[in-house]
Amino acid sequence: MVDWVNLSQSSGSGYELISVTATPNTGNSRTTTITVSGHTALTNVVIEQAEASLHVDTTNHTFSYTGGTFEFTINSNSGWTITSYPDWLSLSSVSGSSGSSIVTVTAGTNTGDTLTGNIVITDNNSLETIDVLQMADGVFIMITPSEFTFTNANNGTGKFTVYCDTEWTVGGWINYFDEDSFSRLSGPAGKTELTVTTDLSYSTYRELNYTSVFNIIRGTEITPGVYTPTAQLFARRISDLTSLYLTFNVLSSGTIAWYRPTYSDLEEKYIYYRLNGGTWNEMRPVVSSGTRVNVNTGDVVEFRGRNTKYDGIELFKTTAKFEMLGNITSLLYGEHFTGQTSCYSNTAFIELFMNTTVTSAEDLILPALDVPGYGSMFEKCRYLTKAPVLSAKTLTTGCYISMFYDCTSLKYVKCLAEHRINYLTVSDWLHNVSENGTFVKASGATWSSGEDGIPNNWTIINE
Repeated sequence: MVDWVNLSQSSGSGYELISVTATPNTGNSRTTTITVSGHTALTNVVIEQAEASLHVDTTNHTFSYTGGTFEFTINSNSGWTITSYPDWLSLSSVSGSSGSSIVTVTAGTNTGDTLTGNIVITDNNSLETIDVLQMADGVFIMITPSEFTFTNANNGTGKFTVYCDTEWTVGGWINYFDEDSFSRLSGPAGKTELTVTTDLSYSTYRELNYTSVFNIIRGTEITPGVYTPTAQLFARRISDLTSLYLTFNVLSSGTIAWYRPTYSDLEEKYIYYRLNGGTWNEMRPVVSSGTRVNVNTGDVVEFRGRNTKYDGIELFKTTAKFEMLGNITSLLYGEHFTGQTSCYSNTAFIELFMNTTVTSAEDLILPALDVPGYGSMFEKCRYLTKAPVLSAKTLTTGCYISMFYDCTSLKYVKCLAEHRINYLTVSDWLHNVSENGTFVKASGATWSSGEDGIPNNWTIINE
């Protein structure tokens, strides 16, 4: 007989009741057969035992910065062990036997940044994980991401995670769109997924200068006169980036100007701007005099131009920090830019934003597939963290040379080029960028390492 089955007796006469006992299973399911025989008859009894099982009654827990305790229950048909847990937690026990066990977890006060980790529970056949998070000093509730832009690319839908040490409610919004809908308006303590959807067919100019700010409230209601901790979600809507004029969303007060050292051929070059959806105004180049647009935090500035005769649009000069989005060809074709995929010159955008205070160009559209010169386009933009998507498949001589030269904060580049990736097309293009970052490339493309290719120590993702 197998060693994991015990019988209360192995022989007898007449009517007998026999008890069968199995030892705890620490592995896969198993089967054995007990044969009972008499003088003239034989009977087989099949004994089956299920594989070892482990179940934990929670998958996550969130602590506020003040800490606290929570309990979880382990149910197992064999012994269990907690093999790892964060050092900022203490546990009442880290091992146990079969049956039901309660473990108490305690976190102290967090005086630093957000803490995350996992509690890992195993038996000899299974593994369960509890995600734990403690919010940063002074924080009771948070939502990630806390900023989001609804576009056609994400189908007007954003997915968020709410962390709270108690129940929470959506409400008390500062402003919002009537078309916004939520997958849920409240949630339990811990980590909860939240989906927000908006109807982009309503998207007009107002969405560029009008941000939804939703308050995610800790607790089930606001008590008058009592401070209630909240987490805020800032959300914008843009229906189609390719049909959006080149746009600067202003993040700090300052000025925006169009500049050239000499007048030269500027009589044939035109740029117009409008501030916060107002009227279009001509933007004269700054030499000794010209147009400097004064802007404040939250302003939205759109640009269009008529520049298809001469090389180069010249330079923008800025003191205000801003993020950049929309279609770059609005500087060439005015209001008729939608659908344009060609540029009049291989130096159309050379040095265009050099040394400006742009922080992100992730949503800037560069639709020209013949790849004109983007040489030094963002050179010395030391606040820039994310580059625009570079979608051209075949590169031309000089197209990306020094494009992001000395952009010391740049951490994300997506370039889908497949052909002619060499020193003549990308030399010095990522010189002196951030030491660590992410580079997304076409899966079949071959790149060299370093400033003339993909920076050393960057993570590479194939698409």
